[in-house]
Amino acid sequence: MDMDRMAQGFSFMSALMENFGEAQDLNDKDAKKYLDENILNASLSSDTFYALMDLRKMAFTFSHGTESFFGIKELSFPYFFSQINEAYKEMFLTWGEAAYTAAYDPENRKMLQPLKQEYRTMLPVKNRAGEYYWLTQIAIPLQFDADRNLLTHLNIYRVGIAYEAWKNWAIKGEILENNLPRKDFAFTMEEYVREYVTSTFGKRKYQMLKLYASGTSTDDIAASFTISKKTLYTHNKDILAKANKIFHRNFSNVKEAANSLLENGYL
Repeated sequence: MDMDRMAQGFSFMSALMENFGEAQDLNDKDAKKYLDENILNASLSSDTFYALMDLRKMAFTFSHGTESFFGIKELSFPYFFSQINEAYKEMFLTWGEAAYTAAYDPENRKMLQPLKQEYRTMLPVKNRAGEYYWLTQIAIPLQFDADRNLLTHLNIYRVGIAYEAWKNWAIKGEILENNLPRKDFAFTMEEYVREYVTSTFGKRKYQMLKLYASGTSTDDIAASFTISKKTLYTHNKDILAKANKIFHRNFSNVKEAANSLLENGYL
């Protein structure tokens, strides 16, 4: 089930990458040489492991040092996803779409492009003993095509404190320069996803969703926007299509979608 959920969650990547070119290494370095020099031949700490994400395949094509945390030598992306705390999986999928869309579509997203620079976030992940720990993930861009579209990034994972010790830790995302967070780009995962959801629906339709979630009737919503019920139903069809796409669901009507968004903290 996790495999299907993950595949559906990242299905948007195939459309994003249709016109991407061949890989060109970051700063003209050979990617394999970079991995050999900086990862394979470096001293390995028991609380650190690595995985190379190939966005063309949405797969880890290289991993190192994973045995200490997971008990396995080769880490796959589906297995990594399956070990994320259940309460954070939906957020992880939606945040992934938000982050990659921002990185690949700067004209549509009036903000910085997080995955074209070093990036850091945190997630609670289960270890080989069945215990959840907070992992800090630092994503380092490694390969681009000729148009500077990101194709691969190296993820460095560092094991932090036990999840039980700090369940309400905000999942932060940061852009790094010289290993320090940029002050002009600081957000939590929830805030980033909420902004992504708001911008995807647009202000008008987002306000409609809030009204539906509050229990406002169709007649009153149409009146509040000074539109006919027929026009509102047209908006509803668009809202429903976007909600099903973003959240990988099959909502039957706009009220159901609005209630789900409210329950998950997006409204």
